[in-house]
Amino acid sequence: TKAKEQQLLLQLSEEESSLEQLKKKRINTSELLAIESWYQTLDEILRQEDTLLKRLVNHKQDIAQLEETFAANNLELGTWQDSLQMQWNSLQEEQKSIQDRETALRLKQELSHYILNLNDGEPCPLCGSAEHPSIMHAADVTDELEELKAIKKTWADKEQQYRRLQNELTTAAQYLVDKQEQEKTLLSEQAQVSSNLANHHQQFHWPEFDKTDRNLF
Repeated sequence: TKAKEQQLLLQLSEEESSLEQLKKKRINTSELLAIESWYQTLDEILRQEDTLLKRLVNHKQDIAQLEETFAANNLELGTWQDSLQMQWNSLQEEQKSIQDRETALRLKQELSHYILNLNDGEPCPLCGSAEHPSIMHAADVTDELEELKAIKKTWADKEQQYRRLQNELTTAAQYLVDKQEQEKTLLSEQAQVSSNLANHHQQFHWPEFDKTDRNLF
């Protein structure tokens, strides 16, 4: 009958519509491979991003430790060389003072030696006179020289400590410069990877799928 024919035509139309929908949802092999390739590239970019982040964290820790080397010695990064130069100048002045004092004590010691060996009628080894009406008092500088010896030892220890600190800070400063340059490079690489990641996300051109849900594949 006519009603039955219309019913059959309607069913056929519905089945054709359903079949068409299934065809649209169906993923062909080439699309599947393309999506798989997209995810592989995504994984590689994310791996690069993670590696760079870890390297940056390590670099920041290294930089902080190097900066602490200066802070521990109450030195500023921008002026540590000037501060060390002032310390060295002070050491040099102290050394000169010690040398001047030693020279004076040695002179007294030498004069005392002449005085103790000076006899009436014998010529003075300094002026040549055989008369010695006013002989100066012979000074014993032995104790002072012993004291000066200890002072010189203390100064030598301070010089050694200064040079050790100078070497440590010079090395730390060079490492710091290197680390800071490496950090700039890593930050540049990180920016490039972030750009690559953003561009890659834009290349996902399968609107019927959710790229955050891998279970669909």
